[in-house]
Amino acid sequence: MYVRRKIASVKAVGVWAYLLLASLACCLAQRTSSVGFTVRKLRTPSFVVLQAPARVKFQDTLTNLSGAWNEDEGVFVAPRGGAYFFTFNGIGSKDSDFTLALMKNDEYQVTAYGGPPKYEWAGNSALLVLEPGDKVHLQLQAGTMYDHPGREAYTTFTGFLMYEWV
Repeated sequence: MYVRRKIASVKAVGVWAYLLLASLACCLAQRTSSVGFTVRKLRTPSFVVLQAPARVKFQDTLTNLSGAWNEDEGVFVAPRGGAYFFTFNGIGSKDSDFTLALMKNDEYQVTAYGGPPKYEWAGNSALLVLEPGDKVHLQLQAGTMYDHPGREAYTTFTGFLMYEWV
């Protein structure tokens, strides 16, 4: 009975939330300091559209546990070795598709694709093994991305340490 309830609760909460909770419990159990970040809203050279090819940078840093997110460069630098979970999403501009890639040390890991005709959303996630000093960022490989000109944020990027190598 307990196992069925546990499985049902995982489905209800969703895999992403379950992974987040599991990673927090793991960090607390190991008594390690937390590593993680969440950033939002495109920082663009033009008003609200970013054109490929471009490294995706962000206007707002919501969370930067351990200071591993470099806002100026738009890159996460792993402070320790371990398994890290990343998730990201974005929206294409009104008349263009886009391909957004998660990059580790400038090598493609996974992509998200949003097609035309109007403001299509795309996102993806990955669990990556990182060594200290490995760098992770988002790269707009093709097309254009859009973000709201006001306070709303359509593009986000989150990563956190799930398990540290000891």
